[in-house]
Amino acid sequence: MDERGVNVLVGAGMVGFLIVWLLIMALAIFVLVAQWHLYKKANRPGWAAIVPFYNMYVLTDIAWGNGWLFFLLFIPIGNLVFSIWTCVKLARVFGKSGGYGVGLVFLPFVFIPMLAFGKAQYEGPSESGKKGAIIATVVTGVVGIILLIVALSVMVVAVQKSMNNYDTTVDMPMTEVPMEEPVQDDPIKDDGMKESANAAIEGYDGFVMAELSNGDKTILMPILEEMNEYGSIVSGEANGISVELSIGYSEDEDAVGNVNEEVKNYMELYADLSDYYVNVTTDEMITGEGFALQQINFVQKGFDGVDYPGFRIIKCDIQEGYPVIINIAIDNYSADENTSALFKSACELYGIQFEFDS
Repeated sequence: MDERGVNVLVGAGMVGFLIVWLLIMALAIFVLVAQWHLYKKANRPGWAAIVPFYNMYVLTDIAWGNGWLFFLLFIPIGNLVFSIWTCVKLARVFGKSGGYGVGLVFLPFVFIPMLAFGKAQYEGPSESGKKGAIIATVVTGVVGIILLIVALSVMVVAVQKSMNNYDTTVDMPMTEVPMEEPVQDDPIKDDGMKESANAAIEGYDGFVMAELSNGDKTILMPILEEMNEYGSIVSGEANGISVELSIGYSEDEDAVGNVNEEVKNYMELYADLSDYYVNVTTDEMITGEGFALQQINFVQKGFDGVDYPGFRIIKCDIQEGYPVIINIAIDNYSADENTSALFKSACELYGIQFEFDS
């Protein structure tokens, strides 16, 4: 279709929309005029038809003889009962049958003008049905609200139960066991694993080699294959596990001092985020020749209202004279069925002995 055809269609659509809008407005004005005339027919001020809330008061007064009953229209669910009953009463005060009242319920833009401009005369309200309407409206409203609350509660419980059934929390204890002395000249044992950067590591799915450099020294380190590099920092994240590696710039730094500083920074961070991280504790530091390690335990408040236990292991290895910080965190909120195996691989690659459930 060419541009002219598109313009024609757009123009036709706008004209059609305008016509429909004008028809709706004309119908609304016509009903409003009819309601004005209906109020005058019942010896009430016609202008009341255009005043919000007051028009409901006057209409209720016409039908029931007591305008204050219009407050029943604000009872959730029960107001449906009272609205229908009011239409029936309105028909009867003008000498019409209950069937005419049903017409007022479903086709008010037809039956209100017929009532306003027809020969029907206002006969005044009767007391019959008033008490029953009040009781029925209130009871229906209370019962309806209770049923709505019950339904919502059942839905919430069902959703929580469904989420609990899908619990992917990694079942790993929060304790470290003493470690064997790691190999200091390379974090990966020379047993046929790949040596080049960005190459997959044989036997360890999800890990690749990355270059960790401080400008003077470059060391190959394993990292999760979905990695990001920021100068002397390399990070990766997958299956609820995040790993961050960084290399120091000085050969004079010791492993214990680096771990102490990292743990201090994270403890301050968790304190600032106390609405999201609670029960934050640290395990005893583990040290050995050329390395130090400490674990931080915490409970993370999930957005689903569930508490998720997690932990962070911070290790410093002295690699070829430079400190290398290994930072591994477990986020059980995002964990899945692959998390445990991936974490075991990370512990093996970084020389961390962790006590796993058998």
